[in-house]
Amino acid sequence: MGVKLLGRYTVVPRDLFRMSAGPLTRLRDISLRPGAPSWDLMTVDGKVQPLGMTSDWAQWCIFATEYENSAIPGTTLPEDLILIHERREHYSLQASREMTLDELNAEVTSFLNNEAIRMTKKEWHVKFPTRTD
Repeated sequence: MGVKLLGRYTVVPRDLFRMSAGPLTRLRDISLRPGAPSWDLMTVDGKVQPLGMTSDWAQWCIFATEYENSAIPGTTLPEDLILIHERREHYSLQASREMTLDELNAEVTSFLNNEAIRMTKKEWHVKFPTRTD
C-alpha cells in the first residue's frame, strides 16, 4: 500500500525554506550507503524515479546548517522538477522524470541558485523571527 501524498505542484504555493551547508545540492542515495542512519532518496538502477500521488516509499529530498534558501510563492518550477506536499508542513522538491542523482542535484542547485533567496542563518532569523504559519 502506498503513502498518500497531499499535493503535487509546478508552481511554489507558499514560502518554503531549505537549509544547507553551501550553494551545491548533494542528495544522499541510500543504495550507495547501506545502513546509513540518514539519507535523502533511493535510486532504482542508478536513477531517481518521479513520484506520483501515491508512493510505496518516500524520497526525503529537500526543503531544514549554514545557508537558508527561501523559495518565493508563485515561482514556476523548471520542467524537470516537481514540488510534492508529503505531510503537514513538509514539502520536497523532486524529479518530475527519471534522471540520475547527479542530474537531480544539478537541477535543484540551479533552481535554488537562480530562483530562491539565499540568506545566512543570522539573516534568516532576522527576517523570520517567528513561525511563518
